[in-house]
Amino acid sequence: MAKHNHKGTQGPIERKMQAILDDRRLTDRQRMENAVGMIASLPTQALREEMRAKFPELKDLCRKVIKKIDDHGII
Repeated sequence: MAKHNHKGTQGPIERKMQAILDDRRLTDRQRMENAVGMIASLPTQALREEMRAKFPELKDLCRKVIKKIDDHGII
């Protein structure tokens, strides 16, 4: 997965999201759950959509985790 540098205009939410996605101590599933949970906790739909747009690698991570679940039957 390509690593993107989002340091241009980063606020605290963007820094936290980047830290979650960069934390290699966590499994892919844990990183996905943490990142998706953080996005879901944002107060407005506009903020959630903005975060999804800023971090396209999250979509790839979710697809990867879902594929692993489908392949191995792990829930």
